[in-house]
Amino acid sequence: MFLPPGRADDFRTDARAGNYECVLAAVGECDLPRLTAVGGDRQRHHWRHQPGGGAHGLESVWHLAGKDLLRRWAAAQHPIANVSVERALRDRTRPDVFVAHPTGWAVGLEFQVFSMPAEQLAIRTAKYHGSVGRQVPVVWLFGHRGPFAPAHEDTVGLPPAVEAAAAATGWALWLNPDEQQVATGWVHRRHPLTERPGEFYPDGPPTLEGPDRVRAGDVRAQVSVASLSECSLTPAGILTPAMRWLDDEQNSRDAHEEQLRAAARDAFERREQQRAADREAAARRAATTGVSQRYGPAERSRVSSAARVTEYLLGATTTCPGVPRGCRPSVELAVLVPAVGNGHGGVVVQAL
Repeated sequence: MFLPPGRADDFRTDARAGNYECVLAAVGECDLPRLTAVGGDRQRHHWRHQPGGGAHGLESVWHLAGKDLLRRWAAAQHPIANVSVERALRDRTRPDVFVAHPTGWAVGLEFQVFSMPAEQLAIRTAKYHGSVGRQVPVVWLFGHRGPFAPAHEDTVGLPPAVEAAAAATGWALWLNPDEQQVATGWVHRRHPLTERPGEFYPDGPPTLEGPDRVRAGDVRAQVSVASLSECSLTPAGILTPAMRWLDDEQNSRDAHEEQLRAAARDAFERREQQRAADREAAARRAATTGVSQRYGPAERSRVSSAARVTEYLLGATTTCPGVPRGCRPSVELAVLVPAVGNGHGGVVVQAL
């Protein structure tokens, strides 16, 4: 484990006197626990076992340090909560850190530094739902070294266990106990709108792009690193600054998608109205074309006069061809017959 930069000399005398021991000695996992302080100009100052010690490996140190870090952080977040390490629950489930709040909610925190099959992670996650008799969220945090270590400074591969955790909990998280930091995984994803693309989007559906949480099927992710002190512990689990950012991005994207869908629906309705208007206009043109094909110009004029006489008799107009202005119709019902081909340019009114 690392010392503060340049501080090895401050601890070396007490270390040689045997005043510093490996933390794993308290749980019986270190036979030679005495430590010495090591430093220099070419390496970061750190603790190291004296010759013959340290056979337990760094993973155990990180795991214990991570559990202790999460315990202290959770207790500081909720001083009135019961925060325990490896507390035995029902079905012999032992979460690394278990937080039970007096208001009724609980959260399990698991820090995984060793390799684990995805199937085993899924089984352990499912056990939380029966261990305390209610739905309890579990947060998986993976080690910053070993099988889950980032391949580069800002990207990380997603082994099956990390992918399974992201699919089960919605997030991929890593914990660095040395620096007391949490990394949140995310991916840049394309989001095509596929709602009725042939009707709403005749030119093809638009595609939105932006950051998104890790999901099943992702094999690599970018990471955003934050101090654990910047994170919050909620009834749903750990909330990191990157989670807040990704949630805000998702909400903004959802609002934009709804605006696009509303605009597409409006355009679709306008197109349908225009199609109906075009069909009606086509029907009128067809009817006019039919009259033009059946009658010549003179006959079409007489048909128009017949229509005006009909309006006059029904009271829809006060003028009529061949009737002096001011005269009123005296027939109650009439049949108008266009005087087509009879040699005079009027209409025949037959009273019934």
